[in-house]
Amino acid sequence: MQFNFLKNINLLLSAIIFAVSISAFVGFIYLKKDNRLAYEVKRLVDRRLPEANLLEAETKKDFYNEVVEGDVILVYLISTCEACKNELNLIAESNIEQQAKIFGVMLENEDVVKRYIKKNNIRFPVLMDKNAAVSDGLEIKYFPANLKLSDGVVKNVILGVPENEQKFLEFIKN
Repeated sequence: MQFNFLKNINLLLSAIIFAVSISAFVGFIYLKKDNRLAYEVKRLVDRRLPEANLLEAETKKDFYNEVVEGDVILVYLISTCEACKNELNLIAESNIEQQAKIFGVMLENEDVVKRYIKKNNIRFPVLMDKNAAVSDGLEIKYFPANLKLSDGVVKNVILGVPENEQKFLEFIKN
């Protein structure tokens, strides 16, 4: 009888140790992810936008000079990214477009970009990063990536969709 009692205690202790270990592991992974995003933001800030051909999808006009002059928001998008679509909805439902000069930037080919613009009713210029010069030069790894530029230098970054319109407006103003 006493042996079964000890066996039950050992099982209970083993279960507790296992649960604590799993919780610690999950917490470590969560913190590591946050640290990775914080590292990426820090890595991007103060970087100069590399020279590139940033062609507007509809007109094929090169907007590079407009992007590196003054304060600009670049929103890096990928057509298969659900978070990118959520961000476009946030921008469309707010007055963010009136608050800042916004450019979308995509890496995909012209046909994909044009369909994406039409499907998502995007009202700001969407530029094609020809040869991935900007995304490779800055090593963009997360989408959507929101970059606030001042005279071609990254001043602020939000990786992923801003929490709400207010957070996006604060990002634009800072």
